[in-house]
Parts: sequence; structure tokens; C-alpha cells
Amino acid sequence: MIDLEKAIKGSVDFECHKFSFVNTSQFFYEIRIDKGKEWSNDKKSKIIEMAYFRVPPPPIIIWEPLSKVDFKQRRDRDLRLLAGHNVAKAIHDFEAYNLTLSGLEHAPHLNGADLSYFGGFESQFSQRKIVPVYLGKTGWFMQPKQINKMVKQLRSYYDLYYL
Repeated sequence: MIDLEKAIKGSVDFECHKFSFVNTSQFFYEIRIDKGKEWSNDKKSKIIEMAYFRVPPPPIIIWEPLSKVDFKQRRDRDLRLLAGHNVAKAIHDFEAYNLTLSGLEHAPHLNGADLSYFGGFESQFSQRKIVPVYLGKTGWFMQPKQINKMVKQLRSYYDLYYL
């Protein structure tokens, strides 16, 4: 008899998607986050300034393991953030009106602005698909302990880049 679990193991496949601020903010609620050091208001504001000039922010990288527990209980997705926590948090805070822009050098006229300055959720600014989100999936089932080990391994690849 073939062990199906061993037969389907392979690589983690990542697909890149372009999300709008609104989509990124909504996606943020689904992601399981182990908080790291949070950015200052000025640094979060730079992410919004980048979007203002249509410069894509650093990518958000997420992994969705296939868990036996989740499969049996038919629970919601188990998304693990590998990199880009502060980018996602900056966008989420901005979309929730919890970020007032500050410390901007290239667009100083935006200092003191929040989402209402741009026209709120329905504005072109919030709907622009500019945020690169990489979503990785594995095609084999994993136990929670294996998932946590894999998360540590995958995150270690991004530690040098940013986190």
C-alpha cells in the first residue's frame, strides 16, 4: 500500500498576488501573527507615502499549511505570516483610521493626513492594487508541531531581509 502522505510531499509553491490596501487590511485579520518589534508611526507612514507615489511596498509573505486538524474540523484557513508584518500592520492601521501620517520628506503636505484625506475606503487610493502578497501552499498534511517547525525554517530565510 502506498503512503499517500509521503507520495505528495514536495516543495512549497508561492504565488504572487497584487492586493489593494482594502484587501490587505481585510486579509490581515486572517493571518496568525507572532508580533515582532512594531514600527514607529513615521516608518509606517513611509509605506503609505510609497503607495501615494505608486511605488510598491516591501512584499508580505504568507504560508498556508495544510493541517490534518484543520482538514478534519473544517476550520478556517491557517495563514502564517513569514515576513512583512509591519507592512501589513501599517496598511491595516491606515485603513482603520488608526494612522496619521508623519515624518514624510518627499510628500510633506501629507503629514497630518489620515485615510479621510484620500477619500476613505472607496477612494481610488485604497482600491489601487499595489501591495505584493506572496501566498505559499504545501500539498501535504502537517501536524501542528511540524507546522511550527516549518514556520521557523521559512521565517529564517527572511530574517536577513526584514522582519
